Amino acid sequence: MSLDVLVWLLCFVLNAAVLGMVMYGLIVISDLESDFINPHDACANVNKWVLREYVTQGSMTGLLLLSGNWFSGLCHAGFSAFNARVFLRGRYMLDVTEVFSAVNREKNVRFAKLVFLLLSFVLIIYRLTHSAVEYYLDPEPLREDLMAGVGHS
Repeated sequence: MSLDVLVWLLCFVLNAAVLGMVMYGLIVISDLESDFINPHDACANVNKWVLREYVTQGSMTGLLLLSGNWFSGLCHAGFSAFNARVFLRGRYMLDVTEVFSAVNREKNVRFAKLVFLLLSFVLIIYRLTHSAVEYYLDPEPLREDLMAGVGHS
């Protein structure tokens, strides 16, 4: 399998994971706003996934940049820089005592992340499909595999 196909396949899995974590956080915050969940449980549920989201996003950014996919990598680098800024300022965890004052901001931030990740997801699916079709329809690697098999029968 081509290295390009593996990179995009791994990015697909990582982006799906980050997308799921952001959607989960958005659902929990919406439940808190609608008073379906208490503030302590909401904060515990959201805070449990924040660092995992940041690490997964940073891993995907590093993978894209190291593999030479500059456009996607730089777009994700901006997203990772935002996450790093939030982390370094200490605003990545929801506080139970101040959660109701931060609900609108958190909801807007997570919705913006969701939009970015959905657009990125579409791009990654396109690039994964394109690289897989390009690899499997290219006759050159197939001829090399056949030639290697003929000489070693």
